[in-house]
Amino acid sequence: MKRGDDDAAKSGYYRRMNYYEGILKPFLDRNPHLKTTVTFMTGVQAERLVHHQHDVTSQIFIKEIDCIRVNRELGQDGGVGDGGAFTVKGKHIVLSAGAILTPSLLFVSGIGAEDELRKEGIEPILHGEKNQWGGIGKRLCDHVVTVCAYFAINPLSNGKRVNSVRGWLAADIHDSDGSGEKSQSTSRMMFNLTDGSSASVIIPSVIAGVFRRKYSFKPQRICHVVNELLRIAFITLSILLSFLLNTFPLRYLFSIHTMQILVCLMNPSSKGSVRVRRKRRNIDGAGMRCYYPEIDPQYLSDESDRRRLCTGWRVLRRFTHQWQLGKIEVLPGMIYRMLFGRAFLTRFHADFALPFYHWSGTCAMRCSLVGENEYVVDEQLRVRNIANLHICDASVHPAILSVPPALTLAAMGLANSEIMQNILHKKAD
Repeated sequence: MKRGDDDAAKSGYYRRMNYYEGILKPFLDRNPHLKTTVTFMTGVQAERLVHHQHDVTSQIFIKEIDCIRVNRELGQDGGVGDGGAFTVKGKHIVLSAGAILTPSLLFVSGIGAEDELRKEGIEPILHGEKNQWGGIGKRLCDHVVTVCAYFAINPLSNGKRVNSVRGWLAADIHDSDGSGEKSQSTSRMMFNLTDGSSASVIIPSVIAGVFRRKYSFKPQRICHVVNELLRIAFITLSILLSFLLNTFPLRYLFSIHTMQILVCLMNPSSKGSVRVRRKRRNIDGAGMRCYYPEIDPQYLSDESDRRRLCTGWRVLRRFTHQWQLGKIEVLPGMIYRMLFGRAFLTRFHADFALPFYHWSGTCAMRCSLVGENEYVVDEQLRVRNIANLHICDASVHPAILSVPPALTLAAMGLANSEIMQNILHKKAD
């Protein structure tokens, strides 16, 4: 967070900034000579990693990256025939596309489990026992968020959209077995109190999220129709609610007289996966534009996650029971209590669990937490069996962090710069 413009500074508010504005741009301003040696390309999408196998050692190298220029306003690629496609070459390649797109880019480049790639018509680089990339796309983790919403008689907000977060609390909650002794099960929770200025964003996502699911059953044709109807219902309800909550007088009512508490489980045990699926429309080529990532987060699939999230909610109710007395609970509300009785919290979490978008773990680093056949990168962040390919993003985390990962990722970038510097100096020597 950094001071924004003069008006924001005078009012005492802060403005959220991205990494380029907050870290990279000030660094380049202090070192102007780097602007002539570092090239930044915007509106570019990496399509595929092109490999080369050494004739003598059989070692694999990534020699270049196929890219296309993207029209971000239209959401379309520039096309191969009009000069939109080009290649970027480098002695060392570092992927930092995140825990979703990094494994997706590896998949479409033929780097992944052999059987999974062949299902999508992708030819793997290595075959048989030489292919040790079965861990790519596995161990997907994310923090889980559920929302407790209130209608507040005494307003928390003046309606100005600057920063909706009014307070937060992080807590370690130790489950007890009844004897008074602390058990090994710990619920690491984070509670964020937000005012109504973000209601038009949070509430549509929460309510429409009931339809944000995908089923798998036979016959597949009927299953596909059901999933498409759910997707359409989710999109339609999201747009409708967002429109309604941004019109007067609902906008005024919800921005002034609502508040939400985001209940976040920061140490979940559930693990999902990422894989790629070929797009149905006929697109020439074999890069990212021909495929889309399919995310299966498996939220709350582990029973311990459901138990710990319920524990966090019970603690939340204890310290908010006498706080802000002039409030009426909207979510979960009385409807869930009447329909599901004592199990209403479990059902509510199953219906309304939201992503925190802190994806990690799909290209896990080698350590004691990861099996020998599951790790993807070594301690130097180098992809196994590829000499010059490194990964530096949240996908290499062997276990999910119990805090938001932004600062950890910034420190990882700094550490990776030292790793690359050591590699280059070693080769120079």
